[in-house]
Amino acid sequence: MVKQSLTEYINKLLKAGYTPGAIRTTLINSGYAPAEINQALKYAKTPKKKISLTLKVLIIGAISLVLLVLIILGAVWLLTPEPKEISMTAAPLKTEAYPGDTIPFLVELTSNVERIEQVLLSHELIDIQEEQIISTKQDRPEIGRKRSLTIQISLPADLKPGTYEIKTVMSHKLGTKQRKFTFAVLKAPEDAVLPEEEYAEEFIEEEILEEVVCPESCDDFNPCTADSCEKGLCVHKPIIPCCGNGICEEGESALNCAEDCSKSTKTPQELIQQANTVAKTEPEAAAMLCNKLIRQNDIDLCFSEVAKTSGKSIICENIQTQDSKDSCYMEFAIDGDYAVCSKILNNYLSKSCNSLKRSSAMLAQAKGLAEEFKQQPE
Repeated sequence: MVKQSLTEYINKLLKAGYTPGAIRTTLINSGYAPAEINQALKYAKTPKKKISLTLKVLIIGAISLVLLVLIILGAVWLLTPEPKEISMTAAPLKTEAYPGDTIPFLVELTSNVERIEQVLLSHELIDIQEEQIISTKQDRPEIGRKRSLTIQISLPADLKPGTYEIKTVMSHKLGTKQRKFTFAVLKAPEDAVLPEEEYAEEFIEEEILEEVVCPESCDDFNPCTADSCEKGLCVHKPIIPCCGNGICEEGESALNCAEDCSKSTKTPQELIQQANTVAKTEPEAAAMLCNKLIRQNDIDLCFSEVAKTSGKSIICENIQTQDSKDSCYMEFAIDGDYAVCSKILNNYLSKSCNSLKRSSAMLAQAKGLAEEFKQQPE
């Protein structure tokens, strides 16, 4: 017959965490017979398993890991969705103009995803009758889900009356698309004649006597502007591309502009790369290099690269295009700097930034709970 006291003693040891082998050794050393010990062990109740502190930590860690994976998958779903497809429309805001006027038109870019991407828009003013390109203009906008742009094309002052066409070509990594529309250039109007009233006649006489005087010279000593006088005021229109500004721009080569495109002259891409390298140690000097660029799109891209390389979000403030500025701030938000969320104006990016901020707070809270469980006694 097994002793009840021995069985109860073994149960206490088992509950305390001792193994049957350790209990057997201890009892043998205390003088109990092996057969008696084995029989008592058979009658002893196996204690309920107790979750150790290590297991608790592992469970909390697993929950935190699952939560983190869900957050990352959500961010990837938002920021890296299906393949890109961009559509474009172009519509004039007015269909008639006079020589020297501007033709405003609306370009709408629509994508099937939210990811920010830069495209190249090339606009051509075409004389339909002569089948000749009169002027060109380029833009490099960034597009998320949708972007509306108001573009203005300046008409030459000596443009002949007739029907003209504006063609817009969009280029991006998946291909090109084009849209075009026509408009009429009217003959410059004669001076309006007021009703034959005495006051009106006197007013016209005063206007005729007033002579428009242009400055002696409108030269601003900038080889990259076309200087002229319009209605007594000096006008300086940018020449793009400009041979002589020290930058080998798009459309220039060693053949048509050896001065800018010689081996010793840096292209915009090379200047941006140089600024990016300098930004690692001297962000202010890198920003000064960005200001040497001519095209606003190149300048914005340069500041964006310098900001990311230097880790200074304040450099994003130098970017002029709002969408590019928002994208620059978003790079810092993804890296955990949520102070920039209040500076983002794009509605979608602002929501994404604040969502990342909330997710980070939830993760921090989960880690805090894990630490509390670690400190609890078994």
